[in-house]
Amino acid sequence: MDVLKELQELVGCKIVGVADAASYDARAPKGHGARDFFPEARTVIVAGFLREECGGMGESFSVEEEIAAYRRSCQFMRERLSQTAAILQRMGARVYPLPYREMPRFILERRREASLRALRSLLSRPGIQRQADRLMWDRLSYSHLAVEAGLGELGLNGLLLTPEMGPRVRLMAIVSDMELKPGERTKPWLCQPDLCGYACARACPSGAIPRVGKGVDKIACLKHHLQLLVSGDEGLSCGLCMVKCPVVRTRFRAEAEKRK
Repeated sequence: MDVLKELQELVGCKIVGVADAASYDARAPKGHGARDFFPEARTVIVAGFLREECGGMGESFSVEEEIAAYRRSCQFMRERLSQTAAILQRMGARVYPLPYREMPRFILERRREASLRALRSLLSRPGIQRQADRLMWDRLSYSHLAVEAGLGELGLNGLLLTPEMGPRVRLMAIVSDMELKPGERTKPWLCQPDLCGYACARACPSGAIPRVGKGVDKIACLKHHLQLLVSGDEGLSCGLCMVKCPVVRTRFRAEAEKRK
């Protein structure tokens, strides 16, 4: 029985893979490993959907439309997660489903403007920044799990880049005690900043994506989201680092593949 193929057919996910729990946990921050939530974990099944299929946001949506689209997208992912967990349980597996949360611990659209301004000011203090940075870790990193499962690579923008969908993918993960053959990490080739001229870094309005060094400045990104909400210009979404990423373009991919 090909579990992954069956999940693709029954759930409709575009990509699906398996990450080894022990291998992932060896790289994860303390308290954010698969076995921190499910001690019997052997594997983590990661599935991805094209963002547009989930009812994702459009470029010209109003604030209200973006919030509604985001909630539709979350509902879509919750339904698929529940469906996948049920299928795995029928196969005899014990599972721990992990729904995806784009902005963990911050339900920004429910805050008053004065509260948003105060939070944005508070995040400018160095000590608070360090605490907030820790809080913004989700339970598990879906992008890193996908990399562990061999589904793609991390781009300069911190997003998962897949050969099938570039960065336009939403992920869900299910920790399981099933014995499945894990995927293999692939050699990165999709993200080539010198080829695209650091498109995501140039597009980022908060300067959160560095051209040198490692890691996206999550605090700078959050502060920008807060500013958008205070001004009322763009609502919950920025997403320029995803929109400007050229990985989905055929011409760019062909050039990048020549360098593999």
